[in-house]
Amino acid sequence: MMYSLALLALVHLPTALALRPTAARRAVLPAIVCLPHQAASAASATFDFGYRFERALDPEKRGPATDEGLPMEEEREDGISLLDAMCNPAPPGQESAEPQAAAPSPPQQAAAAAGGSSRAGSVRMAAVAVLPDLCVFDLDACLWDKEMFEMAQVPEPGRDEVRGDLNGRGEGVVGVLSGGDRISLHRGALIALQEHADGNFPGMRVALASSANTRFAERVGRAALGMLEVLPGVSVWSLLMRDWDGRDVNMIGRQAPLSPQKWATHFPLLREATGVRFDRMLFFDDCNWGDHVGQVTGRCKEADTQQGVIGVRTPQGLGESEFREGLRLFAARRAPQPDGGAATADRHGEAATERESFL
Repeated sequence: MMYSLALLALVHLPTALALRPTAARRAVLPAIVCLPHQAASAASATFDFGYRFERALDPEKRGPATDEGLPMEEEREDGISLLDAMCNPAPPGQESAEPQAAAPSPPQQAAAAAGGSSRAGSVRMAAVAVLPDLCVFDLDACLWDKEMFEMAQVPEPGRDEVRGDLNGRGEGVVGVLSGGDRISLHRGALIALQEHADGNFPGMRVALASSANTRFAERVGRAALGMLEVLPGVSVWSLLMRDWDGRDVNMIGRQAPLSPQKWATHFPLLREATGVRFDRMLFFDDCNWGDHVGQVTGRCKEADTQQGVIGVRTPQGLGESEFREGLRLFAARRAPQPDGGAATADRHGEAATERESFL
């Protein structure tokens, strides 16, 4: 057995040394470190070790390459050290199995019950201890996929509706036509609004902050909001009206009293209309026409806490991962501390950067 393993290591050694230093170290170290361990594994050891070498030498199976070395004893997310994983590889087909989730705590069970017909992802997010009081979405290239100033005509109900599947929740209006263009919600936006409609985020309400640059663009946007559906028979606009008992608190456009600067007009007016403090708001914006997230999070702060809006940039439109990241980010930054205060922003400030991922 020892001779078989040593021969296998020598066969792969030239290929391993041809890799860059980090990859070479990852490929060769298993041969040196794991030989004694594998020798005790009887007949299956040769297969297991070869399987591990195949993963180490095949970039597609090894996963994304990094320029930094990885300590052999560093733990993976499933709690298994990399050394144990290398010397005791899982059989083929079982490597990607996720660790078994722990039983939900009583607060998580209560949050799941409050969510009604929530799915697994929404149950996990409903269990987040701290939710924003107000979740604010930009429209163009964030909530939906088009820029309203580029549209040719104001869509009309019935004539310009495109019906289809609403993410497995039934058939409804999934698109709105404007000339030759179709306006559709981004998938993450649809999921977020569906889960909100289901009541999965107790105490959180939704509003819009869009700097549509012409009155025509505003008309197109408002028409689309009244036609696009979240659930069968439930439009985006009707969901917004439900949150505010029929009041229109949304800030759409840049005509007076609004302006192109959301930090200067949209958010102060949102605070006034809703009564929600800046430090209880979560904001999503594509930021492709200016860093609205950076401006809002940097300038819209409360005087007593010096904390403000939590923001997430969505340059590719609102995806499900960005929405969940925003909720986790808000919970992490606004979680009550033992001294009765709230967590402070890190050195990146209140806005999520491209380097920040799930918390």
